Amino acid sequence: MLKIPSLALKYKLPMIIVGLSLAVGVSLQVINTMNFRSQSDAAAATMFEEVAHSRREELRAWEDKRVSMLRTLALSPDLVRAIGGLEKGFNELPSAADFLRKVYVQDNPNPAGS
Repeated sequence: MLKIPSLALKYKLPMIIVGLSLAVGVSLQVINTMNFRSQSDAAAATMFEEVAHSRREELRAWEDKRVSMLRTLALSPDLVRAIGGLEKGFNELPSAADFLRKVYVQDNPNPAGS
């Protein structure tokens, strides 16, 4: 093992200078890495917020457009007539039980019990 107190000053001084320089360099690199990490996290959060805001605004615009289209459609007299015709046509349909009884029992070409 190397005994530092017994070394000559001409060897100790460069070792101390190199050691301190390495310590300062490593410390600066650690600080820079931590700063870069915090700045990149902040930049990513800012970009995420901008994208979220943009998407929120696009969704609101889409919703407003759809609401406007639905209001226009709801105020259309053609739609009122179409819904009235649909209701009238539905009311003219025979009941499902009567229809099935007629088709499967009364109009059945097969004799009963077969």
